[in-house]
Amino acid sequence: IAAGIENAISFQRYEILGEVNDGINLSGTERKKLGLPEGYTMTDKTEEFKTTLKSKVSNNVYDSIVNVEMKEKTIYVKIWNFIEIKDASGNVKGNAYVAEGQYSVDGEHGTRLWQVYKFVFMFDENGANTKVAVVKTTDTLSAIGVPSLDVHPWVSENFDGKTVTQLRDELSNGEIDKIASASTTQYFLSHIGVVINAHNRAFGN
Repeated sequence: IAAGIENAISFQRYEILGEVNDGINLSGTERKKLGLPEGYTMTDKTEEFKTTLKSKVSNNVYDSIVNVEMKEKTIYVKIWNFIEIKDASGNVKGNAYVAEGQYSVDGEHGTRLWQVYKFVFMFDENGANTKVAVVKTTDTLSAIGVPSLDVHPWVSENFDGKTVTQLRDELSNGEIDKIASASTTQYFLSHIGVVINAHNRAFGN
């Protein structure tokens, strides 16, 4: 009986949810939201990113991106992983960052609602075909009728298919459209900018 239960749990985790114990901070359900082709593989290259970044920035900058302490009711963005993506034939097809952010928006009667979300920033080996996917959010915004970023088409409409350089320029110039009552998107734009800046400072492309 015990073996049968264990097999059922394993089937659920690995065959249905697609869980992988590879050190990457993404569940199987979250990976499926990225829409990558069948047979792809992810390899964690976070230590390479950390080592390179640390050699090029101050300790304060490094800590604010990598070692930031994630507390309740605190605005932050943290980079969890830097990933190499390969196709079914083993060819490197690009890279991705997994990051998490927290921010607050106005609630009723002067309250603040705190929203946590996880997003993935993907690009190919040439820095093109960029895709941004919000894979998980808390549900606090529903209390004020604001849709979570993971269901809002604004994300893909404004980010997918652009190069890292294009996004860096658009973010610095404020050219990307914002949703009305833009507290959420202002933080999201800022967090995307942090990831792009960290990538450029680490790898210079």
